[in-house]
Amino acid sequence: MERLAGKWLLSRHISPGGRMEGFAEFARTEGGVWLRYHEQGELVLDSGRRLRATRSFLFRALNDGFSVHFDDERASLFQEVYMTQVEALLIGEANHQCLEDRYSSVYEFSQGGTFSILHTVRGPRKDYTSRTSFRRA
Repeated sequence: MERLAGKWLLSRHISPGGRMEGFAEFARTEGGVWLRYHEQGELVLDSGRRLRATRSFLFRALNDGFSVHFDDERASLFQEVYMTQVEALLIGEANHQCLEDRYSSVYEFSQGGTFSILHTVRGPRKDYTSRTSFRRA
């Protein structure tokens, strides 16, 4: 978790949908239990429309992984991610059921300090893939 703390450049590709370029920061909260993740950037839709985008989550360390929570009053659980070493990578997989839509995610951390998050979302209301790559700012 400590390796996540700090500022990151992010690049997201959403298929279908568009792309986003921006910044993210993991900052320790007052109680020290959570890392608050906040991202902001410009989302460019496939139509060419440009929007300002922001999102926040809370991360908490677990044995062999971390949990991701919505950044709201309840800090509702989004996913629990347990990491395993696969050659030079740390990889974790997680799922989240949102009504009838399912988020299947892969978190991949390289020894070089970069990481990526892949969300595949399928259901009656959502059908897309989002891959976000992070590197130190």
